[in-house]
Amino acid sequence: MFSDIDVERWYARIGAFAPVGQRPTYHVYRAGQAGAAHYRPALELSGLHGVEDFAEIMFSRSLSLILAFAALRRPYVAVRNDTENAVRGTHHTFVWTQSLPASGTIINGDKSTTYRGNDFLGVLDTSTEFTHTTLAMSDPVGVRIPTALLTDGVQGIEPFVAESPLARSAAAFLRNFAQEVAVRGADTEPEAELAVIDVIKCALTLSDNTSRSSTNSAHAIQDATRALIEQNYRDPAFTTDTVARELHLSRRQLYRMFADVAESPAAMIARRRLDRAKTLLESSSTISIDRVAEASGFTSGAVLRNHFRAQFGMTPNQFRKINHAAPTGGRE
Repeated sequence: MFSDIDVERWYARIGAFAPVGQRPTYHVYRAGQAGAAHYRPALELSGLHGVEDFAEIMFSRSLSLILAFAALRRPYVAVRNDTENAVRGTHHTFVWTQSLPASGTIINGDKSTTYRGNDFLGVLDTSTEFTHTTLAMSDPVGVRIPTALLTDGVQGIEPFVAESPLARSAAAFLRNFAQEVAVRGADTEPEAELAVIDVIKCALTLSDNTSRSSTNSAHAIQDATRALIEQNYRDPAFTTDTVARELHLSRRQLYRMFADVAESPAAMIARRRLDRAKTLLESSSTISIDRVAEASGFTSGAVLRNHFRAQFGMTPNQFRKINHAAPTGGRE
């Protein structure tokens, strides 16, 4: 259902015949009713003119935390309308970009998100009901991430398309990562996956912050502080003094801006690090405690254990046992 020239151009664009590693990837062609059935019951997929019109070529690869993919698809309609029965276990969010200038619409409840063009950063939480329609051949490339790693377990994400300069830079980073990992078999580590997640979170957070104007200077400082924490909390040297310096304030002035907020900047940094550690422990049974600590902004596994026990009354490994995952790495 694809022309030879379209497929050849796509293969060249994604580097399908230029491997950079030996890791196995999944390469498949799906078409018609049998191809669309691969996605059921999670999704009802069809082409614009019926299920027999559906076709895609896909590379994908599952990693420790996320799944990377690159696909070529004919125009299609994807519908999720039974989230209670269709979605089981971990909820996921797809974050993607594309090189072809395709257009599409995502309808989620009473909200409609329309995109046109390429190089944007698109976000779609698959735990909610939606209808996604594309009107031309598309070449989505990106990652599937457990939603909790993007939201820290707070809530889901509405469909979102970001086109700010920062979002486009994040889209380019995402494209290169997904193509090298899912198509070209590159070696990668959990730290690289966490870097991808943090780049996406930063782009989405800052795009949202810059889209809103605030006439209240305290609120503006609070927003800027939250953005700085989101960008830098993984650095153990990052403190409230860093925030104050970046915002050209004294430490006392910074704290004064948070007089009407329940959490101080220091408490926000500590909570953000613990939230990340907690989410990683819930999401993976393969990352060691020392790596969880490093990825969360703690100087060592021992420091993480002390803070975790003080906050939650148990060690990280005990928490992981309660969440039905085998403890790995590190001592109690």
